[in-house]
Amino acid sequence: MSKVMNDENIPIRESNNCIYHFSHNYEGFVNIFRQKIKPQYCVEDFSSFYGVSSIYNYENGDTLNIPLKIAQPIFCLCDIPYGRLSVHKKRHGNFGIGFKKEWGKKNNLNIVSYSHPQSITSASFRILINYFTKNQKDIIDFEKNYRCFSYIIMTYKPYEYYEEREWRWIPLYDDILLAIKYNGNEADFKKEIDKNQEIINSRDDIKLDFSIDDIEYIIIDNDKKDKFIEDIKNFYDANDIQKISKLIDKNNSSAAPTATAS
Repeated sequence: MSKVMNDENIPIRESNNCIYHFSHNYEGFVNIFRQKIKPQYCVEDFSSFYGVSSIYNYENGDTLNIPLKIAQPIFCLCDIPYGRLSVHKKRHGNFGIGFKKEWGKKNNLNIVSYSHPQSITSASFRILINYFTKNQKDIIDFEKNYRCFSYIIMTYKPYEYYEEREWRWIPLYDDILLAIKYNGNEADFKKEIDKNQEIINSRDDIKLDFSIDDIEYIIIDNDKKDKFIEDIKNFYDANDIQKISKLIDKNNSSAAPTATAS
């Protein structure tokens, strides 16, 4: 079997036992340790993916020639080899957490599927999107059925992002808005996102929990280690703080993995 090499010519696996989340925002990174994981509304443009450039408005029968942009509450991680993290950090931030995959499976995280506009999957989605939007008033249990369909849509992305090998946490709460659709007005779109994000942030029950034992790596520069520990120390006991310190040192030392080809 041929070996896949990273920039330093170290053989690496295509996958490992960790899934990583990165952030550019230090405060957001710290809040994961303080408040656990909260989903964030992320905007994605599905126009090219589904080959849809217009939206049908069931209320008046008009066709709106606007992008198919949707904001969805999710938490994203990636399943990439440790040796490729340097590239991923440039795109997504220098602050990272490597969770054990078993934690992700236990918490029902979804592995994202990737497709392109010419695929059967995308064609099927186009049919279903049109069906749901045009028959909204006539479908029995529309909200329940559309919500199930929305969960499926939320686990698909355009194939251009395949290298991210994304995993997603999608919060299963019936009383939060799963999809905020763009209506052509950026200000209204942002206002609706901010309003619904505030609802999620204010609720203690909407979170994805973890323990320090669920973490394999904490990725943060050594010069920020002391500040980071100071910022979270009131939320953990002495034993957990010691574990956190070791996880940071593990990443910043030669103990960090150099995975081998399978």
